[in-house]
Amino acid sequence: MARSRCSVSGKNTKKRMKPVNQDVSLKESVFHGSALFPAAIYDDDLTLEEVIWHWHEEFEAGWITEGRIIVDGGNTHITLERGQGFFVNSGVIHAMRNADPGKPAGLHSIAFHPSIVSGASGSIYEQKYVLPVLHDPFLKLLVMDENDEIIHHLQKAWEFVDQESMDYPLIVRDELSKIFSALSERTARVSKDAHLDAQRSQRAQLMLETIHAEYDEDLSLEEIAASANISVSEALRCFHEVLGSTPMQYLKKYRLARAAQMLRETDASITNILSACGYSDGSYFSRSFRQVYHCNPGEYRNLSVKK
Repeated sequence: MARSRCSVSGKNTKKRMKPVNQDVSLKESVFHGSALFPAAIYDDDLTLEEVIWHWHEEFEAGWITEGRIIVDGGNTHITLERGQGFFVNSGVIHAMRNADPGKPAGLHSIAFHPSIVSGASGSIYEQKYVLPVLHDPFLKLLVMDENDEIIHHLQKAWEFVDQESMDYPLIVRDELSKIFSALSERTARVSKDAHLDAQRSQRAQLMLETIHAEYDEDLSLEEIAASANISVSEALRCFHEVLGSTPMQYLKKYRLARAAQMLRETDASITNILSACGYSDGSYFSRSFRQVYHCNPGEYRNLSVKK
């Protein structure tokens, strides 16, 4: 199986527009490899040409052999240096072009159908390794450094296809399977992290709603945590990761912001304002206000009136 040039390359243009929708007109009509062995390798010179926007059912992976190349995939646009690699998921719209027009740029890639790794439909290989990658909403374009184990397996697979040595289909399938073993581990880790991030964001939102609704009350950290049905330690983690502060720091900041708003927009006395914002000690309120606004409440009101 000889190496090929990409079937969707075109002349490099200065002005490019990414298609708004991924439709059938952008799908490649070329079958990569053959029915017996659905994989094909490509040796692309992008010095004067580019790989235009397209998509296909096959996975595509490769590495930069010369120069710098911009790889666009999904909503990601990244410039890769020589030795770095990429993995484009099945069905993801993508394109590639020279980052330094006029200078030499090239890449080696392999496009292969999911079935080369999954085998029969419903197999354990499909269920455990292929489908988690195929259906991962966060994995559209993966970028790899030159020392990544995936690039090692990728280069080995590419070389065996290029040489067509004895039993190369078995060796190539084995190398691609090792890639999916590594990908499935990363997919599971990324999905778990994404789920945890979403969960903590939701919990932080519940606590924020409580603070905004009850900032005038004597709120404790335990009560704020209870509003999201979580422990105090988890409440602290959520706030730190989402807002970069603690719940009590945010409560103090919000109370002072509301006090500043009332000083600007109402004629209420400072005593009534501090009470309405959850403070019982006037001296403490004044010190806290000065720390944030660099003046006392009365001075702040006067400055606001002058403006």
